[in-house]
Amino acid sequence: MNWEAIGAIAEAMGAVGVIATLAYLSIQLRQNTNSVRAASAATHAQAASSVISLLAQDEAAGLLWDRGLQNPEALSDAERSRFERLMHLQMIFLQQSVELDHSGALSQELRHTTTGNIAWMVRQPGFRAYNAVWGAGQPPRIRALFDQAILDCDNKGRFQGSSAATGSESDGISSAAQQDASADSA
Repeated sequence: MNWEAIGAIAEAMGAVGVIATLAYLSIQLRQNTNSVRAASAATHAQAASSVISLLAQDEAAGLLWDRGLQNPEALSDAERSRFERLMHLQMIFLQQSVELDHSGALSQELRHTTTGNIAWMVRQPGFRAYNAVWGAGQPPRIRALFDQAILDCDNKGRFQGSSAATGSESDGISSAAQQDASADSA
């Protein structure tokens, strides 16, 4: 056997090694992505259940939430303060959802749910009053998303989404909202 043949065999073995390494890394990357998505879904569910549990377990909080969303002007100063804290909790949850979606960690189902939550929320008089006071303090991406959702609901009757909200051409929540609107009109 000459050196050229040995070199060719070594080169072929090296190529097989590279291919095997790439296949292994691809499997590891897929498993890591699935783990991150599962952890994100668990965190998302925990955040949602904490807000819902508070409203369900504390009758006064649940009633205040309903009254505050429907008619915030009817709340006393103390009730308005408590309602605003409940709204803060809800906004933290929605912000987390938007950030998870922006990072690609939110599933399509949770994206659809979040889009629906935003569309419902911006229709509520209590949210509008809350946003008028506290909206400027939201992170820019969140503020832009909610401002666009309000504009869409006022002009078209439903949240259409907007890439302007996140500065991304294919923002998941915005894109999902547009797809939902297209599917509903079809």
